[in-house]
Amino acid sequence: KIKKIIKNKKWICKQLNHFPKEKQTFPTELHLKAIEQKTSISYQKIIGRCRLLETPDYNITIMGDFDWVKAKKKLKQWLMHKGSVYLVDWVDAFSIKFDLPYNKVAIKGQKTIWGSCTFDNNISLNYKLLFAPKYLVNYIIIHELCHTKILKHNKKFWDLVKSFDINYKEHRNELN
Repeated sequence: KIKKIIKNKKWICKQLNHFPKEKQTFPTELHLKAIEQKTSISYQKIIGRCRLLETPDYNITIMGDFDWVKAKKKLKQWLMHKGSVYLVDWVDAFSIKFDLPYNKVAIKGQKTIWGSCTFDNNISLNYKLLFAPKYLVNYIIIHELCHTKILKHNKKFWDLVKSFDINYKEHRNELN
């Protein structure tokens, strides 16, 4: 069956082009549960480069000559910046509170993971955590900070996590 699919790849691709493309809709609001912030988004098509403006009351305007790809890129940059402000401070606070020192934190846009910790105690967090409830962000940060002591997911590791988050199993299941 696989050989037949490969043999007919060109025909399959041509047929797929006949289906209507999914139209991307522009979001008008973002709810960042982790930091309890609702942000409204408006769009202004004008001549000029695409840019994002934020007001002190959490309103965003994307303006300029943009399409969905450019607008999405601007929103992702804005979210990464928010993550670098809020999530890094969160890691700092927990690191001190639980005496789990780390080297540095990076905010990324990983596709399949919420966070990671390297053998040299560098922590990466996904900016999409901003959309999660606080208690789940707490769990992820605790989880990654615990990796600064124990890299493997063994019994000692889970006991350490449990010492800081008694409900870690429920939080872990909810994220999965």
